[in-house]
Amino acid sequence: MCWQCSSFICPGMARKIMRFGTTADTSEKNPGSDRPAHIKLNHFMKSILYISQYHPVPSTPQKPILMLDGKEVLYGDFFSVDGVLIKLLHKYCTINGFALKVCGRTRDPGDGEAEYFKNLLGLDGWEFKSATGRTNAYKHVTEADYVVFIDSTLGIESLARGKKAAAFYVRGKMLGLSARDFAWPAKYPGEGPFWTNVLTEQEFERVMGFITTVSDEEWQRVCQRFVPEIMEYDPGNTIFLKLMRKLGVPLRAEYSR
Repeated sequence: MCWQCSSFICPGMARKIMRFGTTADTSEKNPGSDRPAHIKLNHFMKSILYISQYHPVPSTPQKPILMLDGKEVLYGDFFSVDGVLIKLLHKYCTINGFALKVCGRTRDPGDGEAEYFKNLLGLDGWEFKSATGRTNAYKHVTEADYVVFIDSTLGIESLARGKKAAAFYVRGKMLGLSARDFAWPAKYPGEGPFWTNVLTEQEFERVMGFITTVSDEEWQRVCQRFVPEIMEYDPGNTIFLKLMRKLGVPLRAEYSR
């Protein structure tokens, strides 16, 4: 499979261009990279892909890992919601007959990411999909029926491409930071058809119920209403290439026209 470069424009972020995709051939195999860490799932089941934002535990977890709005944030506080959400999703998939797949974030098989999820979910009812290749994560998103994420840029890119995706932007409420709300700095309500800023079982069920039952036609209407204000999909990188030409950046022959 060969991916074409595309770009995304974020209207709420000073028109910042975010590139997405690659022209690299994804047919190259990485032996063992996608080997399940658990039982094999039924390939006829519809799949829900959870986008991991895993980071290895720092050597000094008691020290702040970043500053947000002048507030020191510890590793355990920042990532506490990830474990809560993936457990809810695992239970949801088991009850409703979906195949849960976890899209890995890191490329180093020895960094403990697969073990992290095994400790949370056990061995059954899910599959770990590695991100060892440059384009593996995008391939996993394309192959999934539905996508679930917290505040991952890959998740927003999935929405921009029209993928049925659930956005649980709940990290902000957990940390008391409005800058982590959905679509910030744009002014969106705290809940919408496919997103929420609060993680309760009721909100979880509402959002998941919507994305897994909405028709393709209705989903397209919802995306057209909300997504372009967050991130705009530009097939062919036309905006990005235009900017590069304007700046005089050397381009390959096929892109210089």
